Amino acid sequence: MNILGRNLLSLTVYHLRRAVQLVIGSPVIDEIVVNPDGSITVVGSGGTPGDTIVVTFPDGTVGTVVVGNGGGWTVTSPGAVTPVPAAPDLIIDQVPTPDEPTVPEPGEIKPGDGGGTVVGGGGANPGDDVEVTLPGGETGSGEAGPGGDWEVEFPDVPHDPDLEPGDVGVVTNPKPGEPVVDDVTPNPDGSVTVGGSGANPGDEVTVTFPDGSTGTGAADDNGNWSVTSPGEQDPGIKPGDVIVDAKPDPMAGSVSAPDAIYADIAGLEFVEVADDGSYIAWEQLLEQLKKIVGVATEPGTTASLGYHGGFVKGIVKFGDAFLATFDQKTLIFDDEQDLASNTPRTVEKSYLHNGYCGVFKTLHTAYYLRLDDGRNRLVRFDGVDTNLIFDVINDNVPDIVSFGEEDWLYNSDFTLSYLINPVTLEVTAGPAFDDIRVNTGGYSGWSTSGAGRTFVTATSTATNYAGVYEINNDGTHDLIIQSPGEITAGDKYLYVKNGTAITVFNLEDDSTKETIVESALLEGYSKGDFAIFRNDSASTSVTVTYDGGNTFANIFVTENDASLMQIDIEDNKLILTRNYKEFDLLEYQLIEE
Repeated sequence: MNILGRNLLSLTVYHLRRAVQLVIGSPVIDEIVVNPDGSITVVGSGGTPGDTIVVTFPDGTVGTVVVGNGGGWTVTSPGAVTPVPAAPDLIIDQVPTPDEPTVPEPGEIKPGDGGGTVVGGGGANPGDDVEVTLPGGETGSGEAGPGGDWEVEFPDVPHDPDLEPGDVGVVTNPKPGEPVVDDVTPNPDGSVTVGGSGANPGDEVTVTFPDGSTGTGAADDNGNWSVTSPGEQDPGIKPGDVIVDAKPDPMAGSVSAPDAIYADIAGLEFVEVADDGSYIAWEQLLEQLKKIVGVATEPGTTASLGYHGGFVKGIVKFGDAFLATFDQKTLIFDDEQDLASNTPRTVEKSYLHNGYCGVFKTLHTAYYLRLDDGRNRLVRFDGVDTNLIFDVINDNVPDIVSFGEEDWLYNSDFTLSYLINPVTLEVTAGPAFDDIRVNTGGYSGWSTSGAGRTFVTATSTATNYAGVYEINNDGTHDLIIQSPGEITAGDKYLYVKNGTAITVFNLEDDSTKETIVESALLEGYSKGDFAIFRNDSASTSVTVTYDGGNTFANIFVTENDASLMQIDIEDNKLILTRNYKEFDLLEYQLIEE
């Protein structure tokens, strides 16, 4: 049984361990102990928690053990071993441990107190959810009690005295979110590792030790976890001597009201608050807590797109894809690799000099116009066609803005008005008005959505006065700001840009404040207290605010340079489109805290 190569490998690891930190998952032998009965006990570490260590002794016998949560393991030979082997004489293997689920067994079927049928049994883990299926297909579930006993009631199924326990199907599902301690393993440095199960995957598990110190760990995909004490502990510590608490990992997962688990993020403690039992995703919450405090001065990604019957008019990014529009074509790069290798999908389109030249981006997705037998077909950014095909002219190019869970395509006089499901691309009629007109001249920037609300800048056909209107979910509209301008909304503020005069509309309480900036502002982006805008063609820079419009500053200032064509934001990246420069596309990192 002694295989030279394997023994040599074990010997090498055994000696190296004294010089380098052991990596969990590479089991090594720490000690060999001779017992009074002649058997030997092999003590090791570095195993993968939950896996099985298999030790083959020189006489061919085998011993096994499941690795503890700290990676430690101990295997005793089945009988006496002579002579006493050294570490190189033993063969150490590590294999996955087969699952041995607890199998609940139905024990009785009886009539319910108020009629119906009750199935009871035992054999489940305490707290498990036991699911029972009757021969007729009816299913029900119940929770196993402290002793593993359980009952599941079917109030609408009449009791059948001929129904036997073997006629029903029973499965068990561990109840998540209630961590339990499975073992406590002493470590060579005097610390102990507490291992357990039952947590929600991704939970942050905190263990409080008898001396008041604490340690933390994360639950794996199966809810198993391990936590090592920060200092020495009594090696005789028992599972009942520690206190275990689990919270959701703030970087993953979600929590619902029934979980009654709280999160400690930025000093806030809360549980699910939605009356309908829906949950808050922690990713969404963290996005709200992040604050943008700056923009990198050097681009992380650049690209030169070349001349395609003209230079690029604008570039928007959605997910990993870049959509670059020219006079009569659109180049679509599905990811940065396509951008780097300059291998786009090329789409022919009608000549459009206004708006974003046939490329649109909403809160949900992005679209482009494709030439289709002399007309314009709307296509989602991934190449999936909608059934919308229409004629447009440069003074009435449609725009698209998010409207609730859908996207709204409209033109200035609402002769085009459709609601598009961004997932299925199903199209229905959109809101249309005869008392207002969106006098955009075909340019984008006159509609926006944020904080679940949709706005357009429009002119009353009765008074000829323009202002900002909110488009309501029922298809009506309300005048909210009696001054026109290009508009940009985020989750907190709506910016109305009328030349250098700016109105900042608070989306939480509908209050407004007025301010003046150095240059007229065009398209932009807003999130929290951060907002960024392209300045008009007379300027050479970008304007930013980090405090909700109280102060503004110019960045990317280059004298006598009017090359900036468009700006866009995707996730935490700023994308600039420039003409007549080394690079048409420059992507900058937004700095968050």
